[in-house]
Amino acid sequence: MESHSGSVAIERARNGGILGTIGRYANYLGGERGNLHRVSAFSVVESLRHKLLPILDISYQNDKSFIATGPVQWVDSDSKFQPAIYADLERVLTAVGELEERLQRIPRPKTSRVENLAGNPKQLLFFICDLLAVIEPANREIIEYYITRIVPGANVGQVSTLVGLGFAMGLIEQSEMSINGMTDVFYYRPTFDSLVKPFHHDRWLDLPTHRAEQAGALLAIKDGRAALDELKAHI
Repeated sequence: MESHSGSVAIERARNGGILGTIGRYANYLGGERGNLHRVSAFSVVESLRHKLLPILDISYQNDKSFIATGPVQWVDSDSKFQPAIYADLERVLTAVGELEERLQRIPRPKTSRVENLAGNPKQLLFFICDLLAVIEPANREIIEYYITRIVPGANVGQVSTLVGLGFAMGLIEQSEMSINGMTDVFYYRPTFDSLVKPFHHDRWLDLPTHRAEQAGALLAIKDGRAALDELKAHI
């Protein structure tokens, strides 16, 4: 954004959460003449045009330039957040009513129930990630042991493939660890908030409690304590 007072006001609105929420779903463009050119550039990309929300200074509302009569109108025709918002960028929050109306157009996230995890590789991968948050660190043999007993129809080859995919996507980390003289590749979740932000609905899961129980069991075993020490060294 340009470094002028209008853009500062927009940034304040964003930090307040109004534009931030829209920004996750729409590409909003606010500011002076330079940003009209950005509208022009984005408007020719069909995949972007339907989610553009131009926020333009009110002085351009009746502008007859090509950008205003061409790209801005294209966006107004195709965008799910049409029409463009014209506001005094010195007092951008006066447009809060229009911004709130755009928020109402954003589809609410829906939860879905998966009856057969083995038949849904994406959901099975997410389940493996949530499982790892509880039992980490775990080698492939341990992961396969749990999954093939928890998920009817899942097989070792499928689990192995998904673990590799999770690593490639950055959802799972892997490190070579030595535990009491035995060396193997162990897997774990790369983020500290994986317990409080599970992939599956947290209403049905209490990963922190399950992890506490698992950690307690590991601490009671010599190899388990060694595994936790190795995990700490790699995180």
